[in-house]
Amino acid sequence: MRKTGLRARLSFIFIFTVAAILVFVSISLIFETHYHFLMYQNQSMGMTHDFSQLIYHLEQALIQSIVWTFLVALLLTIGISLYIAKRVSAPLITMKHVAEKMTHGHLESRSNIKGNDELADLGASLNRLAEQLQNQEHLRKIMTQDIAHELRTPLATLKSHMQAFQDGVWQPTPSRIQACYEEIERLIRLVADLEQLTHIV
Repeated sequence: MRKTGLRARLSFIFIFTVAAILVFVSISLIFETHYHFLMYQNQSMGMTHDFSQLIYHLEQALIQSIVWTFLVALLLTIGISLYIAKRVSAPLITMKHVAEKMTHGHLESRSNIKGNDELADLGASLNRLAEQLQNQEHLRKIMTQDIAHELRTPLATLKSHMQAFQDGVWQPTPSRIQACYEEIERLIRLVADLEQLTHIV
């Protein structure tokens, strides 16, 4: 399917809008001018002198027609511009809300931008980013649980040994001290692995 560029689409909309307004203004002025000249012609029949009053009324009528046509064209331009601005900004506002939700931890939020232009591509990219962040968050939780489990085992062993020494249940024999030393070494290796992991990430 051929992709329609946002710039090309907006250019077409603006050009079409301006052209339509210019055609409306031109046709309105033509009809108004024709109407007032017909009135002028009808009123001037039978008159043999003093055309100044008639010319003044014709001039005033043409000025009023131009002013009213301008005001209608201005209102039409403002209305169409506001409508186009709303249509163009609506997807951006939607994606802004999705991004704000993501910053507050709601990584399940997705944008629902339809179309075949750059805005739709931006919405799809935002959705892919949210999906990747969600996957990374899931992996982070799993890794945190694994790390906590790996650290909990040697710490629990060391705690039980130290408590047994403190309560006098065990005597600090070389073999038991060696067991504590091995658990400490295991903790050191785990911390070193974590440091390497942070450098890799």
